[in-house]
Amino acid sequence: ILMSKPQNIFVNNQKKLVNLIPPELKQHTKETVFFSSSIYSGDQAIGMLYADRYHSHHPITEEEYKIFIKVCSLVSQNIYNLSNEKN
Repeated sequence: ILMSKPQNIFVNNQKKLVNLIPPELKQHTKETVFFSSSIYSGDQAIGMLYADRYHSHHPITEEEYKIFIKVCSLVSQNIYNLSNEKN
């Protein structure tokens, strides 16, 4: 679902969202609080970024989510710009 279009998600123990996480990711991370973002170059999905606290007892903040979204946006923009430079 996340890779179907450019989007970000902040999962914070919401059962509805946690149930949308692929079983492989759940098994690998064992986290229910995390950020994730699809990475696009133009209209093509090319990857996904993921961030969590890795077993930390410190909560993830809304401010950190805003920074994560900005970083993901810059990554997508730079990948797009680099791919256009090569063409």
